[in-house]
Order: sequence, then C-alpha cells, then structure tokens
Amino acid sequence: MNDKLNILIFKFSLALGGGERFNYILGKELKERGHSIRFYSNFGPFLKKLKTIGLKAKKIYWGREVGARRYLPQYFILLPINFLRFFFIFLFNKKRKKQNIVVFQSLNEKVFATSLAKFLGYKVFWVEHLSIRPWLLKSFFKKRYLQKSGEVYKIIVISNLIKKELMEDLDIPKEKIETIYDGVDLDEFHAFDEKVIENEKKKYGFFRGSKIIGYVGRLHEEKGLNILIDAFYQLSRRFDHLYLLLAGDGPERKKLERQVTHLDLEKKVLFLGYKEDIPLFLNLIDVFVLPSITRESFGIVLIEAMACSKVVIASNLGGIPEIINNGVDGFLFNPGNEKELADLLSKALSDEKMVKEVEEKAFKKVKKYFSVDVMINKMEEAFLK
Repeated sequence: MNDKLNILIFKFSLALGGGERFNYILGKELKERGHSIRFYSNFGPFLKKLKTIGLKAKKIYWGREVGARRYLPQYFILLPINFLRFFFIFLFNKKRKKQNIVVFQSLNEKVFATSLAKFLGYKVFWVEHLSIRPWLLKSFFKKRYLQKSGEVYKIIVISNLIKKELMEDLDIPKEKIETIYDGVDLDEFHAFDEKVIENEKKKYGFFRGSKIIGYVGRLHEEKGLNILIDAFYQLSRRFDHLYLLLAGDGPERKKLERQVTHLDLEKKVLFLGYKEDIPLFLNLIDVFVLPSITRESFGIVLIEAMACSKVVIASNLGGIPEIINNGVDGFLFNPGNEKELADLLSKALSDEKMVKEVEEKAFKKVKKYFSVDVMINKMEEAFLK
C-alpha cells in the first residue's frame, strides 16, 4: 500500500487563533511530506491563509457548533443538507490506492458525520483543542458524543489535561486518546538579532534601556488582563521606562482601556490591536505574561515566547503546568493573584542572571518537546498506524 495519505480536515472557525495555527502548520507540513491535504472551513480569512501556501481549501457552512443549546434548532434544520453534503464530499474525495483519513474538530461533524465517514472507508480522527468542562458535560449531545467516540480511530488532544477529563468525565478508554502537543516552527519563532529589536523599539519611541512586558491573544474576561494591568500599575511606580504592550482585540478592550485611563497609564500601556508579525512582537518584549483566570487548555503562545528565548509568567491552571516547570523554565502564579504576579514580574525585570538561565532552559525545552517536527512526526505516526 502507498504510505502517502489522503486527508480531509474540517475546521469550523470564528477567528484566527491557536486552533487555526495548529491546522495551518499541520496542513503545510503534511503537504511537504507528500500527503494529499484538503481543508473545509466556514471562515474566509483562514481559507485565504491556507491557499497562500498552496493548500486545497473550500468554503462550506455547516452550522454553528452546538456546544450552546441556542444553536440546536439550526443544527437540526441543516442536518439533512449537511448529511448529503458530507456524503458527497467523502465519496468524491476518496482515493482508492491511499489511506483515507478524515479529521473532525467541532462537535457538529463529530456527532453527525463520524458513522458516515467510517461507513465510506475513512479512518476517523477527532481533535480536541479545548477543555471539555463544562461545555461538553452540559451539552445536549453528551451521550451522542460518547457513543460516536467508540467509532473513532483516535482522539487527539493537545494536553494531558483534556485526556484526563475525557477519561474521568466520559469514561473514554485511555488507549483511544493520544496527547500530541502543539508545535512551534523554530525557523519562524526564534531570538532575533539585537539590531532588529532595537530598531523596532525605536519605532515605538522606547529608550534603549526600556523594559517591556507583553501579552498576545484575545482581550476577553477569562484572560485576566485586568489583573495584569493592576500588577503593572504597582511596578510602574518602581521601574522607570517600563511599558505594557497588549497585542490582540476582543470584547474587553473598552473596559480595559477605561481601567488604564483610571490608573493614568495611557502612555505606559499600549493597545496594539491584531498583530500580523507575532515573532517580531515577542522579540520586542522582555517578559511574556498569560494571566488567564478561568481556563487555558494549553497555551501555544507560551511556547512561541519560549522559542524566542523570553521569560514567561503564567497562571497555574489548565494545561499550562505541562509547559512550564515553575522556577526552572518559566514561572507560575495563582490565578487572579495580582501581588504574586507583580512580585514575579519584578524578579524577572531585575535579576539578569536568573533571566538568562530561565530563557536558555525554556528554549531547550521547546526544541525537545514542542517543535513543529515533533508534532508532525507524532501526527503522521498516528495517521499511519
């Protein structure tokens, strides 16, 4: 049998985030290894990005994910159309002399298309990017999910946290689940030349000795950015030329901007909006903070910052402790603890010897466990078994 694979990947998206980065890298790398890859998604910007690297990608809409009950009517209205649509997609894309693989990532297609794909000769894989608590446990389709999981070849999860939840909450067998961590492209995410960094600092008007704390991601309540701003306020009175850069956008932006104004930090805290060049941004900063307060299934941006040899400080929750060995290659603090965060930031901004040791260990860890090569090797191995 030809060991090259024919892989169909379905990804329902509402924004360009960690799940989309995972899929982009997966498609790109598997295509370079000679496998046939075809994407289906509802989200135009994601499809456009896939097409820029020569991946086959088609836009279809099969309904909002039914994790929320308000989307159930839409699910059942679209179900007959979706069943036929997926039937013909599977039928016309199947290749006789290759292993045919299909990857499902949202609840909808896992529930209605798993049996169909298996019936038509596809090996079915599910990918879980998020903690299943509480959304799946409260879902109308909880029992259906469990039933269909028995027909899946493998459930790929991005952290052991999710694996543990699937086993404990749904009694899914351990051997059915495989943890494969997100990977970072070390050709893209790495430490830049000092001249490049200094030139970027000049664009923002920063002094040569300025210290910069950074965050990349959605400006959402669950990210705990109000805690970060309060901690920064404490530090701003102790450190000269200290700045906080927030890259990203979201529903909390206006509220956070009001907080910054109230603390008289408008010249110190900068809202940058969506940033295209994340590697350059991560090289610009001195410390990266991920202050999530409710959930964080993994935290790919932590790995990206570590790959750029930056000190990372993050909340001790979710899958984050799988990335950071506290005090060795980064630092953890109790979620929502403003003082603890401020103390760690103060240490990271003042102890240069410690910082260098932590940064070196962080990069070595990424190279060993969290590189794209490691991720793709494990994904390809799972598909080929």
